[in-house]
Amino acid sequence: GPYGFGDPSPDATGAPGVITKIQAPSATTAAATAVTPTSATLNGSVNPNGSATVYQFQLGTTTAYGTTIPVPAASVGSDSTDHALSAVASGLAPNTTYHYRIVASNQVGFETAGADMTFTTAPQFAGVKIPRKIKVNKKGKALVKLVSQVACKGRLVLTGSKGGKKGKASAKGRKPKFGSASFSLAAGKAKVVRVPLKARALKLLKKGKLKATATVTATDAFGASKTTVRKVVLVPAKKRR
Repeated sequence: GPYGFGDPSPDATGAPGVITKIQAPSATTAAATAVTPTSATLNGSVNPNGSATVYQFQLGTTTAYGTTIPVPAASVGSDSTDHALSAVASGLAPNTTYHYRIVASNQVGFETAGADMTFTTAPQFAGVKIPRKIKVNKKGKALVKLVSQVACKGRLVLTGSKGGKKGKASAKGRKPKFGSASFSLAAGKAKVVRVPLKARALKLLKKGKLKATATVTATDAFGASKTTVRKVVLVPAKKRR
């Protein structure tokens, strides 16, 4: 029989005069995953509770949201089963906190919103900071103190500006390689990378301070790569009296 909205009852076997109760869908917001500097996967679940239901995620930097994903709303079906759902939000700002929730609505207009949750996008990889002055210990290793805002790994190369036996530029214009070393950095924590220097660099260093170029190529956990280049000065360790 008909119910309050003037539509036929979903239960075709209902006896005349029987009113079928339509339940609102249930919606539960779950933790976001795969959070990067510019994207995140929003998660949640919806139970249609027996009525044709669609869902969307609401997203924004405040609880006013402002963005919905997907557009148009996607169907969940009309059964009475919990459905795990997700949607990828892209084009986000790095190092920013976002609010989000899942919202479900059925064919007769009942709407249910899951709880508000938040996530913070990762910082944008800005490269590795290199000190201007680098000390060289008695074992011939340059002690380079590196630091990065985000976790990363890569390689450090020290080169000179001159080559040849007498310190003149090489015929092909190549800069002599003084030494190199691989490294891995934790977010925000400085680490001393020990770079074994070649004989050429150690020989020049005996004359005093040695100008060089430090090149660091690093990649963060999300695959973003950054190369940092800086002019540095190698300073020999002071002799103890």
